[in-house]
Formats: sequence, structure tokens, C-alpha cells
Amino acid sequence: MNGWIGHHLSSRVTWLATTPTGRLVATSILWALVITGLARYDNGHLWAGFALGLLLPITMWIADEGFWLPKRSRLDYFLALTPTEFEHAVADLLRPLGFTQIRVIGGVNDYGVDVLCRDTAGNLVAIQCKRYQPDNDLSSSAVQTFMGGMVAHEATQGIIVTTSSFSGPARELAASQDIRLIDGVELSGLLGRSLA
Repeated sequence: MNGWIGHHLSSRVTWLATTPTGRLVATSILWALVITGLARYDNGHLWAGFALGLLLPITMWIADEGFWLPKRSRLDYFLALTPTEFEHAVADLLRPLGFTQIRVIGGVNDYGVDVLCRDTAGNLVAIQCKRYQPDNDLSSSAVQTFMGGMVAHEATQGIIVTTSSFSGPARELAASQDIRLIDGVELSGLLGRSLA
């Protein structure tokens, strides 16, 4: 019984923490409790007007941006996923960024490319997703492998997304090949703004 309750409680907390709707619900409940407490203490009409005029827009902003959620908690969301779930989570983050025709293709013969999509200009973009622990930086050899995958898929642009970071040589090689790198910090920010 405790395992079942813990599992469902954990999934509800994850929903509250990782989705704009969940954050809206959580912050709305918080503001309702604060306003109820203040209304009992003083003139309720004054506080209700204050809440609608100021606190509601602040609540919407918090729900949209997720600033109350520590970046490490956002990263933990990705680290708890399987590699396949991580590829799908990254694919879900692409649509709000303007990418279209998003396909998760990761598998045995993916040539180091996990997601293919089109940018706003219609160019084919190859994306590699690496769910690594934060202290396990991606090396330049991972970038080289990905470059081969870009050629195999005839992609004109490339993005490597990881929950960790990139070594200096990996950053240099990616910059020389115009490959965009998204590390765990940037990925956490994307989750805070985009995951619905």
C-alpha cells in the first residue's frame, strides 16, 4: 500500500513541478491559502482585489517560467527517464522552438542521430540525445560520431543535447562544424519554459 501511495504521490509532484499547468495549480493553491489567511485577518474585499490585480499575473508568470523550481530538480526529471523516453522528451521540446516534422528515429542503426526534424527554413536537422550523469562530459569523439550521422542522414544542421556538459575539445569541434550544443543547464531552462 505504501509503495502505491508513494508512487502516485511522486507522479503528482512531478506533474506539479514539470508542467506549466501543474505549476499554475500549485501557485494558485499557494496564493489562495495566503489570501484566505489575510482575508480572515483584515478586510476580505481589499485583499481579494489585491490578489486579482497583482498576484494572479505573478502566478501566471511563475507557472509559465517555472522559476520556483530549482534547475537541479528539472535536470533530475530528465535523468529519471530511460534513454528512449529522453529522446521523446527532447522531441517534445522542439515544437515550441519552431521545429516541424519531428521524428524520433533512435535505435540500433541510427548512426548517432536520435531525432530528425525541420527548422523554420525547412532545413533537415539531426539531433543526438545523450542522457548522461552531470559529471560525465561528452568528448570530441561523440561529436565526431554525430558528424558521421549527419552525413548519413543528409542533415544540413546538427544539435547535440545532453543532461551533462561538453569537454573543451568537443565544444571546439562542434563550433568549427556549426553544431549547436545544449548542455544540462540549457536543457533545464528549456524544460522550465516549454514542457507542457
